[in-house]
Amino acid sequence: MKRWSLICLIFSLLAYDALALKPGPNQIVRFVEPLFRNQLVSTPGADPYSAVGKTEILNIKGKKLWSMKKFIGRHHLSLSPDGATLITTGDFHFGSIVSLNPETVVATIYRKGKTLRVVQLSELITVEPRELAQKLQIQEIGGGYVSEEGFIETTEVDWKKKKLTMKVKTQEIRTFTFP
Repeated sequence: MKRWSLICLIFSLLAYDALALKPGPNQIVRFVEPLFRNQLVSTPGADPYSAVGKTEILNIKGKKLWSMKKFIGRHHLSLSPDGATLITTGDFHFGSIVSLNPETVVATIYRKGKTLRVVQLSELITVEPRELAQKLQIQEIGGGYVSEEGFIETTEVDWKKKKLTMKVKTQEIRTFTFP
């Protein structure tokens, strides 16, 4: 009987490890802003799981507007019409999921490679993330992650007024300005 219990325990641990979220290696990211056709090209560094790398913003003719020594990962991207401002949302490794840690970064605003604003989950919601996940009946994915769409209903950028607005499923609306 003890042997059978040990075998079950080993299989349980293997199954848990197999179901846990694990990031895949980073790959080159290419993004074209649809209206003004500015482009983003982000290349990972030697470590395929790290944020070390290089991101370049190019105009429609391929001329470099600016760059930064950072790989942007699998974030969702918004690029301003003039190509000077980049907003990333979501998770670096997984894109459209978010950690239940209150300090999780849900948005970062860059201007010509410099970080202007970092928005944490605790700035977006007024209750503890796990509580809200339970209240909204959001299924937790391995390792304390949930679908970003479970928390965030909409994300809008007003480039003229320089505002990022995020609406949470609880109908709370948060607006973050940037210079």
